[in-house]
Amino acid sequence: MNLVVHILNLLKENEHVIIPGFGGFVARYQAALIHPVHQVISPPNRKLAFNPLLNHRDGLLISRLMEHDGLNYEQSEAAIRDFANRCRQTLDNKDILMLPGIGKLFFDLEQNIQFVQDNTVNILPESYALPQLELSPREKQDTHREVLRSWQNAGREISGQTIKNRQKLIRFAAFIALISAFATFAFFDHDIKTTTANFFEYLKGPDTIHYNDLILNQESVVAYKVAETIPFSHLDFDLIRSRIPAASDLEINPVIKDHSGGIPDGYFVVVGSFGKRFNAKKLQEKLSADYATYVIPASNGFQRVGIYISSDESAAMQQLPDIRSEVNADAWILKR
Repeated sequence: MNLVVHILNLLKENEHVIIPGFGGFVARYQAALIHPVHQVISPPNRKLAFNPLLNHRDGLLISRLMEHDGLNYEQSEAAIRDFANRCRQTLDNKDILMLPGIGKLFFDLEQNIQFVQDNTVNILPESYALPQLELSPREKQDTHREVLRSWQNAGREISGQTIKNRQKLIRFAAFIALISAFATFAFFDHDIKTTTANFFEYLKGPDTIHYNDLILNQESVVAYKVAETIPFSHLDFDLIRSRIPAASDLEINPVIKDHSGGIPDGYFVVVGSFGKRFNAKKLQEKLSADYATYVIPASNGFQRVGIYISSDESAAMQQLPDIRSEVNADAWILKR
């Protein structure tokens, strides 16, 4: 004899089932729902609630035992009384009373009985075998745009470097022209020769030029090292150009950011789930003054906003009713 199974079957056909001396379950029709937190569409079901004040005898559960288990009235009454005592003893011990297919019962911080329905079982006969439909965010098909933008950026970097090289070549040609002009008059006067030598030393500057760390595309984190020390007197711009890779040789490696760091392990109460991280961060900032709130990436691409409780499941169960009443009535517990 399993009284939980009898209670579950009665809830499929009746609006309420009373356990004398303990309380009663009330069932009402619930239409199909779209859960913004769970990101699923649920078929119609019977919504359950528990009322500890419904503890009178209505004869429904006793009649069920007499009909299906062959017990007489006294035996059925004794079996129900023993079941009610065991249920109260479990709650008095601060434990969670598990009723498979029906839900969980437990005391909150104010010693009020709280009930959480078992949503894994649909007790509406008309919804038999109808599954939940999971929603997934639509992925943006703009990867080719990102790749094209990376190529364009690389092309602009290369073009900018080419212009710089041309400017250096023009300055070098102007330098040679000035030296040639001064050298033409050098044999007329020794002072002119001295001036020419000094001017050459002034314009020449350092003996060498260094070309290091050419970053072509920061978005894709593509770095090329052009590390050469070239004597100024042997400056070869063709060699420098050969060190700069063509745009077709660039390797695009997108950077994937991981936002899961710093999130503790334990039990969270999820109060929101969003397709965009920006919206999740807004809710996190709103709740951060009152709760230890984190944005938790989900495997389906959504960003969950969770309030961290502790590593103890019973503590999370105790705070769930308060968070539901203050933040989101559809809040649920997540173990990470």
